[in-house]
Amino acid sequence: MRHHVQARVRAVSFLLATALGLSLSSGSAVARSDRDERLKQLLSIARPTTPLKLIVSIRRQHLSVWDGVKKIAEAPISSGMRGHETPTGVFSILEKNKVHFSNLYNNAPMPFMQRLTWSGVALHAGALPGYPASHGCIRLPFSFAKQLFDLTRVGARVVVARDDAEPRMIAHSRLPVPLPPSATPSGDVTAAAPYVTSVANGTVADAGSGNLDLLFSVPATVAGHAAPDAFTPQRTRASVAAARAAMLAGHADAIRKAELQRDYDEARAKDAAFDLRDALEMVDTARDEMRPFEVALQSALRGKASAQAQLAAFIARNRQAGGVPFDTGGDIEGKLAALGSEEDRLEGLVHSLLFEIEDLELELADHRGSLDRLLETVANFDNQRREAQQSLARSSEALRQAQLAKTSAERAMQRQNLPITMFVSRKTGKLLVRQGAEPLFDAAVKIDNPDAPFGTHVFTALGYTAGERELNWSVVSVAAGAKEPDRDTKPARLRSREAAVDVAPAARPNIPQTASASLDRIRISDDVLERLAEYVKPGSTFMISDVDVSHETGKGTDVVLLTRQ
Repeated sequence: MRHHVQARVRAVSFLLATALGLSLSSGSAVARSDRDERLKQLLSIARPTTPLKLIVSIRRQHLSVWDGVKKIAEAPISSGMRGHETPTGVFSILEKNKVHFSNLYNNAPMPFMQRLTWSGVALHAGALPGYPASHGCIRLPFSFAKQLFDLTRVGARVVVARDDAEPRMIAHSRLPVPLPPSATPSGDVTAAAPYVTSVANGTVADAGSGNLDLLFSVPATVAGHAAPDAFTPQRTRASVAAARAAMLAGHADAIRKAELQRDYDEARAKDAAFDLRDALEMVDTARDEMRPFEVALQSALRGKASAQAQLAAFIARNRQAGGVPFDTGGDIEGKLAALGSEEDRLEGLVHSLLFEIEDLELELADHRGSLDRLLETVANFDNQRREAQQSLARSSEALRQAQLAKTSAERAMQRQNLPITMFVSRKTGKLLVRQGAEPLFDAAVKIDNPDAPFGTHVFTALGYTAGERELNWSVVSVAAGAKEPDRDTKPARLRSREAAVDVAPAARPNIPQTASASLDRIRISDDVLERLAEYVKPGSTFMISDVDVSHETGKGTDVVLLTRQ
């Protein structure tokens, strides 16, 4: 705990010293970096008008900020030292935190942190000694880091390259084209056909070269696309939005129907439970009504048994040979009459009890029949209750699924306003599409001459043009990230020989092609292009590379490419 508190105190001291320009252990380095920043910054950072892009040059230890193809600021950096080199590739800002402390390196302060990977690479303010000195992060001058933090948004693209790279305008027929905003008048083939920003051979036009006249719009028929059938309803952004709204309405209607079914099943389950309860009460009442008859029957059966036993004992005592007892004295006739009368009484008692037992058994049989019928009713009501509960469980689950479907559709609708990231990997031959840091879909693509490298090219849709029927694109081409040997380690004769020999591109079959040449080799099916047209919009990114997505690509991230780990 004490070590943790001391680390926090050191971190706060560092932040204060950096902000006030005080001289702690690295105070002079911070002051020097701020001075260098004031000397190097080209323009004051202003709110960008197109998707913001950050480009980092590891070799130059330099970061530049681009508004489309216009550089608006730059600053020195300090990247990862030997053994902790900053990975090169294409990233996006995943999260931002003004006050952050490293959970990997002794609680080190990382003010104005902008995370690039979940494994620990980030942009943040820090000491700039003039050479790579971090553990993999990209350190920035304090005041610049603060301005940049206020300027960027989560999702902003960050390109980390070995050497310098600059975005430039590009026009190519194989870059995705958006759906038209609305339907066009019938019969106007030129207006109805989707427009494609293109040059005849896919020429790249550099915004800084003055060749913007190369960027022009031609009907899709010129680019090899057939005009839509006049009788086929034209898909537009408006029609897609209407279809999505109708889909949401369908989900809401499905929820209403599921709620009605659930309410009906719930009421039926309650009614069945009440019916079962009433039937069980009737069974209890019937059993209560039977109980006196059962007690009376048992009593009658015991009385009959006692009377039969008395009669049998009487007969055994008083009847001898011939069945009549004789006595030598007394009034024999009177005794015989008394014995006969007692025997008749006992026999009458037995017969009376037999009749009573028979009546009781008949009464109990009626009660048992009623009870059996009630028990059958209870069983039926119990089955109805179970069936109603099962129906209620099914309708409740259907309602839950309908609600989940609507929630998912609503989340998807919310993501509709977000740009998409499209990535074609030469390694896998697949197109991967993500939106809002979640997978959207993927599809196979055909790549001509698949053994030849692409390089890594990042195309960004800057904005709508031609009546919002097409997009302006910029591209940043990133050199391979393999680390080059330091030139001062080579013999002078080799350095002079390398400088003197100009190797033609044709003699280097493994050199990546230009952005346009790489696009020429990618063939995406019409149905996939149609689906892309539904989602592509300003701010969308189309990336092509020789590598596959990095393991850093996952939940809560955009596509992450590592050209050098």
